[in-house]
Amino acid sequence: MIINKPIKFNLLFVYCLMLSISFIFLFFLYKDDTLLIAQNALIIIDSIILLSVIHLEYYRKKAYATYRLFFKEGLSFYIYTVILILAGWIFILLGSFLDVSWIVLTNFSLVLTQIGLFVFIFLYIRQYSSFIESTKLYAPHYVLIGFIGLIVLGSFLLFQPFSQRINEPFVNSLFTATSAVCVTGLTVNNISTSYTQVGLAILLALIQFGGLGIMVLYASFILFFSGNISIRGFNITTKAIDIPEKYKSFQQTIFFIMIYTFVIEFIGALILTLRFIYLGFSVGNSITSAIFHSISAFCNAGFSLYSNNLMGFKSDFIVNITIICLITFGGIGFMVAYDIFNYFIQKFGRNKKVVYINPQTKIVLNMYLILNLAGMILFFLFENTKSLMGLYPHEKFLASLFQVVTARTAGFNTLDIDSLQPITKLLLEVLMLIGANSGSTGGGIKVSTFFVILSTVFAFIGEKEHVNIQRHRISYNNIVKSFSLFFSYLSVVVVALGLILILDIFDFERVIFEVISAIGTVGLSCGITPYLKSSSKVVIVVLMFIGRVGPLTFFTALNLSKKNEKVSIPETEIMIG
Repeated sequence: MIINKPIKFNLLFVYCLMLSISFIFLFFLYKDDTLLIAQNALIIIDSIILLSVIHLEYYRKKAYATYRLFFKEGLSFYIYTVILILAGWIFILLGSFLDVSWIVLTNFSLVLTQIGLFVFIFLYIRQYSSFIESTKLYAPHYVLIGFIGLIVLGSFLLFQPFSQRINEPFVNSLFTATSAVCVTGLTVNNISTSYTQVGLAILLALIQFGGLGIMVLYASFILFFSGNISIRGFNITTKAIDIPEKYKSFQQTIFFIMIYTFVIEFIGALILTLRFIYLGFSVGNSITSAIFHSISAFCNAGFSLYSNNLMGFKSDFIVNITIICLITFGGIGFMVAYDIFNYFIQKFGRNKKVVYINPQTKIVLNMYLILNLAGMILFFLFENTKSLMGLYPHEKFLASLFQVVTARTAGFNTLDIDSLQPITKLLLEVLMLIGANSGSTGGGIKVSTFFVILSTVFAFIGEKEHVNIQRHRISYNNIVKSFSLFFSYLSVVVVALGLILILDIFDFERVIFEVISAIGTVGLSCGITPYLKSSSKVVIVVLMFIGRVGPLTFFTALNLSKKNEKVSIPETEIMIG
């Protein structure tokens, strides 16, 4: 008998159905004694269905696979599954005698089972990546679907009893998961006291996956397991993560992104670990805190395990500089980092070559230098006699630089944001709106977009025919896209601002700061986020999501019509100014 595709998809449907039923058990039977039965039943169901799907997938390739052969060859897998389940039950019973909570043990077993499912899903995507070829979706659709799926999964995981120390409404889990996936950093609670170690691990995973991006994860898994990717998958991924066409070695670029990410995060975690140990923290707490803050900083998330964020380290040079470097390395963009790496390899390698840095790379580096230095000086002048009072001169400049850099979508703070001058908040709002660079872990309209807008404005003022930068002409398409992106951001900000002012009771100054922080995926806050109504939290959730995927990507994905006008119509002139 031939094992066909409908059987396989039917089993997947059954699995999804049973998984949904299991969530109902977990939601409504948390404090009930029947939770033990429900959780272990779920483990059994997960294991059997997962193995069944794997079997069907294996025997699908055999044209003459019979039921007899299927059960004969697959019996060993089922025996293995039963042994594992029985061992789990025995382990739980022994745990009761050892004074170990059965809730902890069953939750641990449940988490492992779901991790197994997660791995299987990625393997399934790898094997059937050609499915993308048959779809009529575009890159924006895949980006939206990927981020929404990750947010939904993260929300349910953070809502589970094994993730929470205190029972909170689902909207808080949704808010936190969205903030993590969108690497924003806005929180409605103290994550260190609200979530267990499992919850913090889930939160950290969401930050890492959200920072790298869905399509990078997809491409890396495909390349790792199969060594190649389909043409359509290649085109979708390059458009989704802003890989220019000049990068011929797609595989090399993806692997560079992954290695670059983990190497920088490892170095940052190592430095922070040594520093925390030197400051008197225990080794375990030092390692945990260092890893969490290193990943959070590189991904420009801004999540912290401390209730006052990093205010306790505002005078610590090593911690500040390490976090600043991590934020910068994550925010400059993967392609800029690739250009710089390739430049040094070719120039100082064995086969020395005459190489040139990409014009966009030069623009990004120069803009980063200008914005950070100018922002630091302005921040120092605005807050010298205010929030910076009492610090030594070098500490004032350090705190000013840190707050300006982190305002570029990272969200950490060493000063009380709500106590800053209105003019200083305006400065931070401008920096938050500009954001990091394209193809990075950060948000905002992006540095390159801001540069194109400024260059275009100056070119029109100077009555120049073209917008030129570094002996290159900016294309008309780039100019239109830059202004469209800018006004899309402003439009979303205005709509969200109006909604929250209607729904809530907070003043204009605090609300607009919160709104810009959300859409810029920054995470700086005046302290009103935990006290927002549920409806306002939903607005912030939507803002963070739009800010992460980008307004143009969001609205392009919603525009399902792909019809092109084939009729040429006459031009007209409109009075401007």
